[in-house]
Amino acid sequence: MELRFLKQPFIPEKQVKLMLIDGRTPETILKELSSLGIDFILTEKCNSVQESISYHPDIQLHPLGNGRFAVCQESFENLSNKLSKYNCEIICGTNPLKSNYPNDIAYNVARIGEICFHNFKYTAPIIKSHFVDNGLVMLNVKQGYSKCSVVILNKSAIITSDKGIHEAALKYGIDSMLISSGNIVLEGQSYGFIGGCTGLISPDILAVTGSLENHPDYKKIMNHAKKHSIEILFLSGNIPIDVGSLIPIMEAAI
Repeated sequence: MELRFLKQPFIPEKQVKLMLIDGRTPETILKELSSLGIDFILTEKCNSVQESISYHPDIQLHPLGNGRFAVCQESFENLSNKLSKYNCEIICGTNPLKSNYPNDIAYNVARIGEICFHNFKYTAPIIKSHFVDNGLVMLNVKQGYSKCSVVILNKSAIITSDKGIHEAALKYGIDSMLISSGNIVLEGQSYGFIGGCTGLISPDILAVTGSLENHPDYKKIMNHAKKHSIEILFLSGNIPIDVGSLIPIMEAAI
């Protein structure tokens, strides 16, 4: 089957065939993705950040679109080795990651179509330059874990537990649903983020690492997804785990 890179980060136009995933993701979830015809690249540990997020792909890199990736210097060799066989363009960031917030958020940018959310004081310069060069809108928010905090449904709809992102999104015409925080597992932390347990696997299917049925905002989440013609697929029956996003890399070309 002929494959192609996603034109825009996080939002596929066809069935996803390759994803970047936390190397600690439970085997049951990986098997479920495999059964859907999805291959995956597993991350390795980034020793510069906290253990809880050390394998998270959205901490280690940011997809720029069309097969280009900005990667933190600590994970550059590992990810280059894994991505190079797909003929990606991999660009090494210049600022080192550190274990203390906000020095671990440089690549954790939420991009929804042409609009990007982040605390841009701490964004990797290589990413900001790309946004400027391509005329993307940069909305500054306090939340540094922006990608972790956002479920991307499509170019005009999101779900988030962060009020600042929610309000900024609404001002720019994005249909945002604000939900309560918590109810997501992240080992070593009080809770994880809703965006960190999700990823689109086709234009109309959102995969979640576990079941949201016990989430206090379950009905709101399901109705908001339905409003935008998105089916939510639970990859396990357990409480969702924050794996630093399920990041789609390549999709079917036809």
